Amino acid sequence: MPGQRTELDDYIDELTALRSAVAKIGHNINQIAKKLNSGGHPQPGDTVVLAQAERTLTAVGATVRHIAAAANQAVATKAAR
Repeated sequence: MPGQRTELDDYIDELTALRSAVAKIGHNINQIAKKLNSGGHPQPGDTVVLAQAERTLTAVGATVRHIAAAANQAVATKAAR
């Protein structure tokens, strides 16, 4: 409600938006990996790109989990008030 928002509300909203954006990156990387793994004739560099995609997806997954934990903590803090 207007006038009742706090900085914590803004923080929770930012974390939610950030989690969504990072998750979309992970989805895109996963689609690239799927395409590279789909068989057929690999192009030069596919192995390197796939290995990097796997590392990036792992990092994105960890980032999403950290953002989710921060958001959950912020919501719990707000609920305790």
